[in-house]
Amino acid sequence: MIDMVKKQIVPAVIREITDVSKSINEVRMAIPDVDAEAQLEVLKELQYNLNELRRETLELEKN
Repeated sequence: MIDMVKKQIVPAVIREITDVSKSINEVRMAIPDVDAEAQLEVLKELQYNLNELRRETLELEKN
């Protein structure tokens, strides 16, 4: 399970974070005064969950 998290899930989440980040930047370039709050919240949630996943995975590896 830990191996799957490290080799499949974490990289997939990082790709999604990158895609959302690029999307936010592209929207802001196209419409400088746009309210991108929804996209920013998705990005924050993804990053928070990635951090939590990493912490939990490290904890499981200790045991």
